[in-house]
Amino acid sequence: GHVMFILATTEPHRLPATIISRCQRFDFRRVALEEQIERLREVCDEEGIGIAEDALAFIARLSDGGMRDALSLLDQIIAFSGERITYDDVLSITGGMASDQFERLAQAIQDRDIAAALGLIDAFMQEGKSADKCMENLIYYFRDLLMVRMVPNSEALTERILDVKRFAAVAERFSADALIAMIDTLNYYQTEMKYSVQPQTLLEVAVMKLCSGAAAVAGRPQPAAAGGKAESAGPAAR
Repeated sequence: GHVMFILATTEPHRLPATIISRCQRFDFRRVALEEQIERLREVCDEEGIGIAEDALAFIARLSDGGMRDALSLLDQIIAFSGERITYDDVLSITGGMASDQFERLAQAIQDRDIAAALGLIDAFMQEGKSADKCMENLIYYFRDLLMVRMVPNSEALTERILDVKRFAAVAERFSADALIAMIDTLNYYQTEMKYSVQPQTLLEVAVMKLCSGAAAVAGRPQPAAAGGKAESAGPAAR
């Protein structure tokens, strides 16, 4: 009579009705970013570890709401860095990339500067980053830009974006439609990466496609057809 069984799942929709009818259901939420940062700070204080605030925030973001994952990451970083942890230490150990790197890439895409964009991709690879991780982080970056542009005052943004004003300045360079098109393009090539033996090539192709103007950039006119007139959308053009 004292026994209690606990069934934990991330896919409750797959549970059959015969199970659900015999259970009490409790939905757990992700731990808020601020709560995670505070707990990580407490652990560091107790262990006599000095850690930069931006490093704390980055660890919390990487854990995606999982406190256990955040503490595991912190443990690994302490083992590597010792009693003083910097933001660069966290980036190096986790394979993460600073948002200012993507800001430079976004600028190159806006300028349609393929050489600069590919140079940044090559720099990522030289730093030991994986192409699939770069792609994933790039999708997240443009997703954040889209959120800042579409929902500028959302409280949810503050949990993911550390410097909203800086993101807003970058987001203003692109239209919402352009950002959506970019995310669609990157998502397509991310899927293709799973079956490719040359993932870096697909990353480069995706970035070149963004630079080539496949997605419209805010404030930048679309190229006109020969003769200075916009291309007709008539049957011949189609």
